[in-house]
Amino acid sequence: MGNTGINYRNLNKSLTYKIRRRRLPAFRREINSWGQAGVVHRIKKYWNLWKQEPVLHRLAFYILVLVGVALRIGYIFQTVRNDEAYTYLAYASNPLKVIVSFYNVPNNHILSSIFIHFSTMFFGNNIVALRLPSFIAGVLVVPATYLLVRKLYNKNAGLLAMGLVAVSSGMVNYSTQARGYMIQTLLLIVLVLVGIYLIHKNTIGGWIAFTIISVLALYTIPTFLYFFPAVMIWVFLSRFFKHYDRGKLIKRSLASLGGIIALTLILYIPVFLQSGFYAFKGDPRFNGGMVTLRWTKFLHGIPSNVRDIWTALNMGIPTFVILVLVIGILTALVFWKRISKVGNNLPLIILVWTALVYLEQRQIAYPRVFIPLIPLYLGFAAIGLYALGNLVVERVKRVRPVKVKTYWSYILLFALVAILAFSIVAYQAPYQLSEWGEINGATMRDAKKVTAVLKKTLKPGDMVFTEPGLGTNPLEYYFRQYKIPTTYLMCDVSQQSHWEKQMGDFMIRSFQPKDVGKIKRAIFVTAFREQQPPKTVLFYAQFEYYLDYANFKNIGNIYETDWSAITVFKRIKAASNKW
Repeated sequence: MGNTGINYRNLNKSLTYKIRRRRLPAFRREINSWGQAGVVHRIKKYWNLWKQEPVLHRLAFYILVLVGVALRIGYIFQTVRNDEAYTYLAYASNPLKVIVSFYNVPNNHILSSIFIHFSTMFFGNNIVALRLPSFIAGVLVVPATYLLVRKLYNKNAGLLAMGLVAVSSGMVNYSTQARGYMIQTLLLIVLVLVGIYLIHKNTIGGWIAFTIISVLALYTIPTFLYFFPAVMIWVFLSRFFKHYDRGKLIKRSLASLGGIIALTLILYIPVFLQSGFYAFKGDPRFNGGMVTLRWTKFLHGIPSNVRDIWTALNMGIPTFVILVLVIGILTALVFWKRISKVGNNLPLIILVWTALVYLEQRQIAYPRVFIPLIPLYLGFAAIGLYALGNLVVERVKRVRPVKVKTYWSYILLFALVAILAFSIVAYQAPYQLSEWGEINGATMRDAKKVTAVLKKTLKPGDMVFTEPGLGTNPLEYYFRQYKIPTTYLMCDVSQQSHWEKQMGDFMIRSFQPKDVGKIKRAIFVTAFREQQPPKTVLFYAQFEYYLDYANFKNIGNIYETDWSAITVFKRIKAASNKW
């Protein structure tokens, strides 16, 4: 053949390279793009895009982040609560093998307990180290909400949502508690962001990320079952009805669901082996246990339970602001298809799925279970309000052309944030209140001060009595901090479950019965306004610990405030019997 000018050797190499590249799995190419060079390139790209935003917009973003951080720092030093004290005493302060297997009540948010374990191991047993994982997650929720709402609608609505979350009482409250709710909240926002990515790009890497995030959230608290299926349904429906690669979508979504179930069960195997399968619901004999109710009783309790959940979502928010938020959320719910840039009606899907799970459970749910929905609720409200505001401005312009100054929107934003921030400080919503916004027995705000007094007072022959559990746990936490022997505390043996007895070797708690006949002074710690009055403590001392009150004389209070008191009783007669 003549010289055609074609280099067949180079052509063969080129074709071989192209064929190999096509055969290279898409997942490997995606992983390679997220290598070190790929990540650095993406960070630079997004940073350059961010620098192109107006200075006023970026300044508002930074100010709102600082406001969120400042509010959370302001409340991180509040007295430890009962649940977080119990989390540390029963789980986080123990070896990892105890944390991942000891599940006597649903108080063990395992992933959170692991974080607390390492935080207190590195930084010591102090209140900041105890709450550091929740605090970090709570701070990250603020900019994460901005990013989410920006992806769903626009950047200005993102700022509004971000401002609402920064000063939300519920968010500040649980950002300063050593529980798993803020970690779960952050993971839910990230999951929705991954869902947005999957709607645009149905990649294997995206579904793996979706699976891992869901498993981590479920390993934190199993109540994530209320949330992740709703996001998965949203992703599936949003992409399915666009007629995009339906076959791959079905296979990958089912594989992700199967992976979530399998990996979650594997992680909970130590719990099943050590604490039993029904540990997820807790032992119904105790306060931590959730009981499935009969339909008549359940239906009767729904209105009050829904009211409590709504109160938790809006705790500390003035009534007129709640009304505005309701208008926004209803607008988003009804007109989502018109105003959102991504997918089907996410608010409606979450609402329907949550209601279905709630009805299937037939349990009066703790309002804090729905804390992770607060950023979504405020984000959807911000989207609806901003869309409504744009509609009003457009209608006004049609009648009378006016030019709205940009800075007015920032003035209104910071006015709203200031009102809500003032409401938090004035209402003291995050400070030692329940999720209903009430003072209850889950708090003892004078626990640290009481412990400091007891450290100077206690001597051999003394025994401290308080309301078991709710009062004992905060005191025991501070006893450990102040290096006071916990044997001075009379704990409630009757509330031990078989798990606690089984794991007793790992617990330094004074569960063993005490010889009340050897007590020389009985010291009562009471909290008047926190459901731990003197008559309650006296009841437990007499009927749970068999303390013969007639053998003691009240010699007065050694500490007293508007909230609590320490009363000393000195033995005047020898004990007639022993426990």
